[in-house]
Amino acid sequence: LAQLQEYLNTHGLADSDYVSNAFLEQVRRIMTHTFLAWWESAPKASVSLGQFELVGFDLILDENLQAHLIEVNEVPSLSGAIRQYSSP
Repeated sequence: LAQLQEYLNTHGLADSDYVSNAFLEQVRRIMTHTFLAWWESAPKASVSLGQFELVGFDLILDENLQAHLIEVNEVPSLSGAIRQYSSP
């Protein structure tokens, strides 16, 4: 998250608190809606207290800095590798 904020600051794309405020609120909203949709459709026999499932969320920011869900991974990578993309 610090790298995202640094990139946005360097390119003058967002306020210095964008990530800690607006971005994280968008992520919370997306994750909440996703989990609620899953909960409503999950077979109740497969849901037990004390169990958890690790998932990974892939998000993208559009030109207006709005976060969008790309996919949810049931088997997310746990490596510390960070992929950095550059625009053409």
